[in-house]
Amino acid sequence: MNRIGFVETPIELARLMVELSTVPKDAPVLDTGCGRGVFLQALREKGYKNVYGIELDKGLYDYCRQRFGEDFTIIAGDFLTYDFGQRFDLIIGNPPYVHFNRLPIKMANVVRDIIKTAEGDIYYAFIIRAISLLNWGGELIYIVPYHFFYNTYAKSVREALLRYGKIEIIIDLDEVRLFDKENPETVIFKFKKGKFLPSSERIKLLKVKTRKTNASEIYQKAIDSLKKGKSNELFDFHEIPHFLNPEPWSSFAFDIPEFPSVKLKDIAKVGVGLVSGFDEAFIIKGDVKLNPEELELVKRFVKAKNCKRFIVDGYENYILIDDTIRDENEFKSKYPNVYRKILPFKEKMLKRYLPKGKKWFQWQALRNYGFLRGNPIIGLVWVMKTFYRPVMYFLYNLIMRKICTFYLATLTANFLGCITFQGVVRGGEGYPLPKNYLKIRKSRCSHRM
Repeated sequence: MNRIGFVETPIELARLMVELSTVPKDAPVLDTGCGRGVFLQALREKGYKNVYGIELDKGLYDYCRQRFGEDFTIIAGDFLTYDFGQRFDLIIGNPPYVHFNRLPIKMANVVRDIIKTAEGDIYYAFIIRAISLLNWGGELIYIVPYHFFYNTYAKSVREALLRYGKIEIIIDLDEVRLFDKENPETVIFKFKKGKFLPSSERIKLLKVKTRKTNASEIYQKAIDSLKKGKSNELFDFHEIPHFLNPEPWSSFAFDIPEFPSVKLKDIAKVGVGLVSGFDEAFIIKGDVKLNPEELELVKRFVKAKNCKRFIVDGYENYILIDDTIRDENEFKSKYPNVYRKILPFKEKMLKRYLPKGKKWFQWQALRNYGFLRGNPIIGLVWVMKTFYRPVMYFLYNLIMRKICTFYLATLTANFLGCITFQGVVRGGEGYPLPKNYLKIRKSRCSHRM
């Protein structure tokens, strides 16, 4: 069987995560996907005795059993369905990160039953299943992509975390390159199962200051920051109020003064934008002969590089092929010039991740496209995954203007970083904007679609 979502965790990160636990050394512990035994090694180094590891892949199972079988119980099976016959005081690991649509059918059905949607990721199911297998007072320590904090389809995960306990620690590693060939925006979190009042709880939050670091330095500086309860060269240390509801969460931490305010999401549509998945095929450059019907497919897009102070400077012409064109023969006959343009890229485009039912010539995701077409005269903020500095200044100047001297200029440069479009996705849409300094009016923010 293929190794679904297997990416090995650096041993230093496994050691850091084991250090976060407070359970006794003889408590029952579960590694939810042994892999090559990185977490088992870290647990053995710290003197844990009653350790279980489960692994679906036979080759990895055999490896762990040979290496750790004398000390620990190694199980061949699927964590999401295996009947352990017991609960655990500590569950730890790095679950696979694979979208529902890329899973084998049988596994996909299991994931859907757990997370109640066909739009999520397998690691959502790992979190929910792990919570169910914890004893009261038990701890869950995972390293996972950040997007379960804000993704609409991860709401069931956030609900489970709030219903059954509290988050004690978050280590936000941003996009530090930690894994071979993978570069997700990553967090380590520690959850404790029990009955708590979220409004009276605080979360210890570490935010990495730079992506130019490594696993060894992360281990040393994270332990130092948590022990001392203060920031250091690598991490900013905060204690933030616990999340109170399953609406999108954020790891941004600021001391914001109280003032009459509105939220960005109340005055503008904040939405994740469209994704082609292969820009080279869809961008129009130079003179390209197109018939009248084909010209209707050409749309103007403002990119990060076009966002200057106060103005939009230029745009890119894209061919936008939506989901109404379902058949390649129809596409070829109706839009022959466009077809000839993108055909040379077919082999590479087929290697993109495409949601179920998508054709190779279609855009990967037309998120909020219906809204964009139906609302050409409204305040729009379109999210692009970038920390490109001109975007920061564009949004800062366009929306804030007079606010800058009153409010934003008093905060740190790190706050300005959150007012990038990615920051909006990660919770920036909920930040207050001073009413007295903000004139709100609808305006045309995009070219006609």
